[in-house]
Amino acid sequence: MMKTDHTQLIRHHLMLLWIQKIRALVLFTEVTNEHLEASLQATAKLVFSHVNMTVSTSVWSQRVCEISESRFPVASLHTLLINFPLLSPYLPANNVTALCQFFLEVMAHKKDEDVGDSKKNALSQAKIVTTYLGSQAFIECKLAQTCYVTALWGHVSTMFKARKRKLDSDEEPRGLCRALMDTLSGPVKWEKYAETVPQADYSSKQLLSSEGLNKMWAAIHAASEKLAAIIAMRSENFSERINVADVLFLLEALDHLPLGSLFPGNQLRCMLGLLAVIFLLEGTAESNSGPLWEKRLAAVKSAVGTFCALLQSPRRSWLLDFISGGALISRLVAAFQGNLCQALEDKSMLQLYEGILDSLVRQALRKKNTVRMLNSVVKEVEEVISSAEGPLLKAHTSAALVLFKGLVLELRRKPHEDVKSYIQKMTHTMSEGVESWLQRLLGCAKPSAEMRRHIYTIGLLQAQYTFCSHRLSSDGEISDSSCSKDTLAAFSMATAELQQSEASEVADTLVEVMARIAHYRSRSPELLSAPFSALGKGIYTQLALRAATEPLKAANGTVSLTLENCIADKHYKLMETFFQACTLAELKDILGELVSTLMKDNVQSVPMKVHLQVLQLVCSCVDNQKQDGTAKDIRSIIHQIIEYFAVILSLYEITDHPELVVYVLKFFSTLLTMRRVVLSHRGGVVILQSLSSLNLLHLWSRSQEHFCQSVMAASRLLSIFLSKRIVMVVGCTVAYQSCVSHLLKSIIKVGGSEQLKSDPVMAYQVHMCALSLERLVGEIASHKKEFSKTGGFLIADYILESINTVLHPPIKKTLQFLVYKLFELADEHRRAMVHATLPKEGTEVFKTLFADSKRLRFKGKV
Repeated sequence: MMKTDHTQLIRHHLMLLWIQKIRALVLFTEVTNEHLEASLQATAKLVFSHVNMTVSTSVWSQRVCEISESRFPVASLHTLLINFPLLSPYLPANNVTALCQFFLEVMAHKKDEDVGDSKKNALSQAKIVTTYLGSQAFIECKLAQTCYVTALWGHVSTMFKARKRKLDSDEEPRGLCRALMDTLSGPVKWEKYAETVPQADYSSKQLLSSEGLNKMWAAIHAASEKLAAIIAMRSENFSERINVADVLFLLEALDHLPLGSLFPGNQLRCMLGLLAVIFLLEGTAESNSGPLWEKRLAAVKSAVGTFCALLQSPRRSWLLDFISGGALISRLVAAFQGNLCQALEDKSMLQLYEGILDSLVRQALRKKNTVRMLNSVVKEVEEVISSAEGPLLKAHTSAALVLFKGLVLELRRKPHEDVKSYIQKMTHTMSEGVESWLQRLLGCAKPSAEMRRHIYTIGLLQAQYTFCSHRLSSDGEISDSSCSKDTLAAFSMATAELQQSEASEVADTLVEVMARIAHYRSRSPELLSAPFSALGKGIYTQLALRAATEPLKAANGTVSLTLENCIADKHYKLMETFFQACTLAELKDILGELVSTLMKDNVQSVPMKVHLQVLQLVCSCVDNQKQDGTAKDIRSIIHQIIEYFAVILSLYEITDHPELVVYVLKFFSTLLTMRRVVLSHRGGVVILQSLSSLNLLHLWSRSQEHFCQSVMAASRLLSIFLSKRIVMVVGCTVAYQSCVSHLLKSIIKVGGSEQLKSDPVMAYQVHMCALSLERLVGEIASHKKEFSKTGGFLIADYILESINTVLHPPIKKTLQFLVYKLFELADEHRRAMVHATLPKEGTEVFKTLFADSKRLRFKGKV
């Protein structure tokens, strides 16, 4: 037993008693009593004074009852943070800020903790702090969040160092970055302003001024002026520098904040501070190579990612009400075309850069006072892309496309009259600039993949701008000559590349361009020279080639392609847009080509998975079209694919293709929900017969997950037969009964598996299968006239199959309720027939089940 310091032990227990006193006093806070209120605050401050005792320490194990000299600080900190929601309403902001500063010191020195602190069951200061910062109590505490942001930027203020001065230079004045951080960490009594927002005058043409702002927003306004000075300064003139390690610590500390739900003032303070750090990282680089430069680029990427998360959060951002959007975008473009140009070679970094520009442009276009600020950067970018003779840098190309796209999208939304004229002028300026850029790109003999991507994107945006500007100017129709020759040349080039048999490097851009342009086919029929049926074939062919050649990447590495992920959600929606713009005759041609291609595919190949997804999408689009004379041809193609799938299920070993079985059953369900003119009666009969011959139990040994999915898909398919195609079922009740019987027997055999005892997840999935079958039997019971002869056979199947099987309890209970419904379906003679044909042990089970069904049967009046 370790020696105990009784003084520290007594102080710890006193701390607990004081907290209990606060709990008791809180019960009387509704009573107006100055003595109670003063006593409450005094006790809270007394408890909080023990934060000073939480100095660097070893560890306090939760297993040990005694509190020694080294363990007392961790124990008191643990107790304090557990009860902090109770204490916080009665603590001054100075004390909470001091506590948050202590949090930062703990996180900064957590690597220097003793080796004993890293034990598995140990409780250290770092663990206590990080656990609290990740708790809901911290996220929802207005005081704690505000003081943490204040303490963080106060801590960052100490990280800046003066750059080496020349021998003949005078002493450098106080740096702008440090002054900015000091302003952001200004008066700590800001918690009462945390949820406030400034009163913006949306009719004004100017940004917000400091007049009429409360203390917190006035300080933020002063900080924004300092950031504006930093933005206007050239990078080589910065008088401060910051270490990469300090930046990484700052980003780690920011990650503990709920970036998507920060209070408005805290959100803007974090944005202003982060922008200063990003510009400082860009401006203090001594060389553009080496390990230190690589670390600096990694820090820039992390900082940009955090800023992007703040900018794209659901909460409204006030950044552009204080900072000129044009100046900020221009400074970002200058930074990433200068010292940070290497960072854009990383695709993820390029996406973050474009995401920030896109968010800034969209936010700037919302209000009159912020729209005007974009005019300068629009002119600057237009001059660069118009006058450049050689290839443009990625910083400029991305900025130009993001600006033009944002302006065009805003025009399509019919902007408010206050900003309409500004947006039209800026869009026209950008259109002239990208038109000259497009001409230079089309003049290249062998354009690269990136150049072709730019050609197709510019052509799409130019066409959209042409249609939008004409709609806003007059109500007349757009003629074919409205789009320029360069735009039409870009589309002609895109259609030619789309129809190639080889995989295109810009397939995603081609799919997007075709889908967007298809929306305008009624306004400009000759915009796309190739027939839509050929374009549709080109779209799904390029997606199949792309899926077969490029591995699917996820956050944790490469993942295998399945029917669910073989086509990205974005591409699936674009294809749906394209097919919805097609006529029924064009869809018939696309469907015929697709079915012919599908029948030539290897069943296990990646193109087969892509074509199956496209097939379901095309069929759903066909069903939404107004039927005409081509309906008979479409019905013939649908029946052809049904027979093909029926042959696959009959001849192929389904254990080798479990995913395909699930898809086919879901596809059959989709066909059954379509109009009768699409699916013939014969096709429905083939579906039912193929399902009756399918033994899903074979899937259990290969893939339990696909077995459960197949059973639920089959149950849904049989349910749709009852609700949509009851006429088909009446003529095939034997086949329908065979399907239900097979599902019932499969669930019983699987429900008695020993694996379910040790695998609760799988047991739950099998239980869901039993519930889906019970719902199906309930629907069958509602058609008593058609299925009066079926109930008795299914009761016998259950009893004979479950006599020697110990079912999982939840599954057994569900299947018993299923049998009770079957007793209601079968009349007296059918029940007697079942009882007579069962073996001796089965008759006892039959009597028990029938008695339970009579006891549980509803006997009241409805």
